[in-house]
Amino acid sequence: MKNLIKSVVVIGACLSAALAMAQKSGSASPQMPSAQQMDKMMAAMKDAHKKAVNSIGLTADQKKKVAAADARHMDKLYNMQKALMKRGAASRNANDPAMRKAVNEATAEGKAWQSELKSAMGESKYKAYQTAMQKEMQKVFKQLMGSGSGKRGG
Repeated sequence: MKNLIKSVVVIGACLSAALAMAQKSGSASPQMPSAQQMDKMMAAMKDAHKKAVNSIGLTADQKKKVAAADARHMDKLYNMQKALMKRGAASRNANDPAMRKAVNEATAEGKAWQSELKSAMGESKYKAYQTAMQKEMQKVFKQLMGSGSGKRGG
């Protein structure tokens, strides 16, 4: 259940960051991000993951296993995120069965990736990774949402 919640949070964070980037592009009303904005956001997330992995002192064998897990899941998750963004633009109905199915599939893929990372890193390194990733993602969100014409009110 914890992993499911984390996956949903990650998907939501991706969508929020992408929407924030789209809003900063000059439009006063919320819109779905462009493919270029989505690519920029996903590149920032991949970079954050890489920095988090490199910061926790994995062995060469652990790094190899993490790289294999990344190769199996990262591009697939990226493509799923893009599909979710397109589907979300077409149907703003949260009860849409196709949207639910797409979210469930992305959640399952994210869960599988996190499970492989945990297995590759071991319990203590995985916890360190989660902490490092959280810090890196905070930097990403600040950069994506805070750059430009000042901070958003709230």
